Amino acid sequence: MKHHFITKTIRLACLLFLLLSGISLAEDGKTVKSAGTSPIYNNNIAKAREEAISYALAAAVNIKASEFLSGQDFARNFQKINEISYSRAKDFIETYKVIAESCAGKTCQVMMESGIAAEPLKQAISAFGKIETKPEPPNVAAVPIKKPDTPSEPLPDIRNEPLPDIKHEPLPDIQPVPKPPAEPIQPKALPKILLLMAEQNIENAYPQYWWRGSPQVSVLSEKIISERMTKKGFAIADHAGGIPDGSLRIFVIYQADIDNNDALKIGRMLQAEVVIAGKSMVYTVPGSPGEQSFSATTTARAIRTDTGEQIGSTLQTALTVNKDESKGSKDALEKSAHLASEELAAHISMAWQTPALSKPEIRPVTEWIELSVSGSSNIGNFIRFRKVLSEMPAVRELKVIESRGGEAKLGVSFEGGNAQSLADVIKQTDFQLFGVAIRQVAENRIRLELLPKP
Repeated sequence: MKHHFITKTIRLACLLFLLLSGISLAEDGKTVKSAGTSPIYNNNIAKAREEAISYALAAAVNIKASEFLSGQDFARNFQKINEISYSRAKDFIETYKVIAESCAGKTCQVMMESGIAAEPLKQAISAFGKIETKPEPPNVAAVPIKKPDTPSEPLPDIRNEPLPDIKHEPLPDIQPVPKPPAEPIQPKALPKILLLMAEQNIENAYPQYWWRGSPQVSVLSEKIISERMTKKGFAIADHAGGIPDGSLRIFVIYQADIDNNDALKIGRMLQAEVVIAGKSMVYTVPGSPGEQSFSATTTARAIRTDTGEQIGSTLQTALTVNKDESKGSKDALEKSAHLASEELAAHISMAWQTPALSKPEIRPVTEWIELSVSGSSNIGNFIRFRKVLSEMPAVRELKVIESRGGEAKLGVSFEGGNAQSLADVIKQTDFQLFGVAIRQVAENRIRLELLPKP
């Protein structure tokens, strides 16, 4: 189902992010916090709320199931786990309660706390890959031989009869052909990952990243992703020595948002099998009196270095409230990076168990594309632009990343290949009350302006 993350005001966006920023396992190890989202159709809020609760409960089962499996096993059984989560959630949910909800505009979102029965879930997971055995033949009771009622005729005496002359032919020498032992199918080892994460935080006016010439620079989001990936069984490539090639090092030194081609070159030089490239940023947003709110966004993509194929992407946003500016901003960055690492780990694990094909399967490529929209101060035009965009067949999801004054940033999950394809679709769309001017198109980014019609 296609979900749309559409908000009408900055305050509503902040509220929704607060609801979704803490999805995790509870401290007792049994309860799970999860979120569910459902669109509101025909103003039927009750039905949308019910569906959002169902999605949240299924997500809780999925989260708990991942606790019992390694990254490789989770990827190998991903489809079966999803089937269990969405079809048998009621078999594993012992208790649940809604701890937060927001139903406004066209979206209903809930946050749940669910108690999961671990043993039945473990039993369901342990059945994956089990070899079916043929049923044992039924036991047949022995039938006693009954002595005949009437005496039988006596047998003839053949003790003095000569034995027949039987020639014994030697049996042919047939040597059995030994069968080689079947080799067990071993899951492919998880790949070594190079992290190319840039970060702009409250304390630094400019983005921080290690390929700027400081390989030891501390980037919090990269540290969080590295720790999560290591815990799931991935190896992390060391970049302490910087980029070996001097010309490439100079070429990318001022590229905070590094493109796929350069990321691929660096990954191959540092002998990584997958590169995660992206950026994180955090900024303050309006909050309650006496408190500050901090919104962090992490966007990243995963690229195979053997084929150059992009095998996954993510866009995650988290919001925190804290009186301490330093702690609040870091908490928001940690949460968005944690969510990004979880989604990327699943993408990479699944892709790594599938052999790379010389002729890849032809299928739509879904990418997150960032839209920088100017002229959004006209609220009516901006709302209509988002509505028309979200209803395009190739747009799977739309998120509001930032909105300040007459400028806004949107994240679009586009099933069309690249930013240029999306820009072409926008150009051909009639928005009726206003026009759209495409100002710039770059890799995964579009800058455009909403122009009122005379």
